[in-house]
Amino acid sequence: MIPARLRAVCVPVLVLAAVLWASPAQARTPHVPGTPPYPQSPTASLALPKVAVVTGHLLDITATTRPISPWASTDLSALESAASVIGAVSTATAAARTVVVAGRTTAGHVAIFSSSTSGRTWTAGDLTVLAKAPSTAGSPSVVIGAGVVRVFYRTATGALEEVENDRKGADPWFASNLTALTASTNGASIAGDPSAVAAPRYPIAVYARATTGDLVSFTLTSTRAHPWYYVDVTALSVGPQIAGTPVAVPAPDGFGLTAVYALDAAGSLLEFTNDDVGYHLWSARDVSSALGLPSLGASPTALAGQPTEIATVTTTGHLVVASIPSVSLVGATFEDVSALVRQRIAVGKTASIAPSKTGYVVAAVTTTNHLVAFSVPSATSTPQNARSASSASPPAPSVADVTMQPLTEQFARSAPSAVEVNGVVHLFVSSGGFLGLIPRIVLAAESQDQSHARIEDTPAGSNCNPFTASFSRGSTSGCAPGTAAEQWCSDFSQWVWQTAGIDTTGITGASKTFVTWGRSHGRFLQGINQKPAVGDAVVWGVLNPLWGAHVGIVVGVKGKRIEVVSGNSGPLAVASAVWDSGYFLPSSQAAQGDPIIGYTSPVALPTSGKQALPSAWPRTAAWPVVQGTGSVTTAR
Repeated sequence: MIPARLRAVCVPVLVLAAVLWASPAQARTPHVPGTPPYPQSPTASLALPKVAVVTGHLLDITATTRPISPWASTDLSALESAASVIGAVSTATAAARTVVVAGRTTAGHVAIFSSSTSGRTWTAGDLTVLAKAPSTAGSPSVVIGAGVVRVFYRTATGALEEVENDRKGADPWFASNLTALTASTNGASIAGDPSAVAAPRYPIAVYARATTGDLVSFTLTSTRAHPWYYVDVTALSVGPQIAGTPVAVPAPDGFGLTAVYALDAAGSLLEFTNDDVGYHLWSARDVSSALGLPSLGASPTALAGQPTEIATVTTTGHLVVASIPSVSLVGATFEDVSALVRQRIAVGKTASIAPSKTGYVVAAVTTTNHLVAFSVPSATSTPQNARSASSASPPAPSVADVTMQPLTEQFARSAPSAVEVNGVVHLFVSSGGFLGLIPRIVLAAESQDQSHARIEDTPAGSNCNPFTASFSRGSTSGCAPGTAAEQWCSDFSQWVWQTAGIDTTGITGASKTFVTWGRSHGRFLQGINQKPAVGDAVVWGVLNPLWGAHVGIVVGVKGKRIEVVSGNSGPLAVASAVWDSGYFLPSSQAAQGDPIIGYTSPVALPTSGKQALPSAWPRTAAWPVVQGTGSVTTAR
């Protein structure tokens, strides 16, 4: 604690009335003092640069181990000066753990993005130009087999086109019309997006919905005269026609079988397998009927394994995952994942499923275009603090609103594609644009408070924190890497605004600089009786001579009461933290005896947001779980 008025920086606001810092709604236990709850690296990169136009840019959103922002995004389109993409993208990984992403550009070209083995650098190319290929009429599907990248897509004439990089020389990319190549075996035109599968010891195959509605396949052969072979799976299985896009995986039973999952026109989940049951090369089963699933409205996505996990969305916005241990469907079950974590999913956008260290992750888009990631633990995973295997129970599924993270802050324009690389989950999605400025401010502030990242000075009472370090201020003596020490409420408030995209030039570690910045921009509202708006910086202190005792960010306004998140604050006995105050009357609180002296708006005052925006973090009520039989006991 520094003596009053010796320095124009904040002091820990531990002397404020209990009503400000002891709101019953903020009862979660903060992070244990003495252990760093923040990244062990410099945090200068935490500020997210905002660009004028991002809608349609391809984003690589990765899971991190940093509580400051568990998810962080990289704009691949901006990084590589590549075109925007529309619709869902497709991903594939190589043996070297590189990632290839294929998508459709706004011009109808096929764009491809490839990562380095480290995943830190990317290259991009236009396959339509490189291979002199026709334009695409839908979303492509990419696979990697024997080191060859193959991209499949539907043309405007309904042909199945392939672009691959298997040609030697300076121009490796070339295109082939697979519908024409399989004309001798009655290769059909297709009406939907293709889905390709490439797995060890399996031939590369592409599945799609034909113009007739039948499920059809194109399989790569070793015969030069007939490199591709066409089959009408619906006809061979005497099964139903399909709707949407199918997905194919190696069957959980093994034995070289393939399982293809798709919806029919009525919204039932179907399974097609080449198991030669009933004297048919292919057989079809109704998974929805077996499990009692409700009507489905989104094409399925699959994660191969034992069991195979199939994720899809009901027509009412529930995300359900079916676990299928055998193509016979014996032992199959399903779970309504979204109801467990209370998120409603957009029906028209397919989810995506990928493995994780503890089970699997399902990425989906909500009805409000938020990208969400559901983490579902496997039956064998146990809590980290479990005392014994016998007493441990798997943790419950959880959800992260990836849009509402300080290093993402973007809506989802398309269905996502999830992939796991070197133990890290990547979500690829077309951006739907940034959140508005004020929601970004609220998000950045609340994401660090006692109910979220729980940032405290560590060691307790040291003032060592990541926000000061992000501006290369303070002293690093006795602080962990990536942190530095000084009274840090101004550092935190500046970090919030800067992360939201505001030019904070002129603001320093001194709280009073929010006043001088506001005056120089014509955005300072002087006096305690002013009407604040969400996103404003609220300053405690003295006006003449100007002294700043404390500064925080207004995250809520209800009548005459305000809610503030500020750094270097809180009721902890020793440590200071990022703390959400709950609602209070401005006239009832003082910082070291000094009152509120005014508010600085992040935007021009005529549009400074008179309405109080709700909290950025979703607070939704429970909604009913999808009901069904839930299990299968006899073969289908």
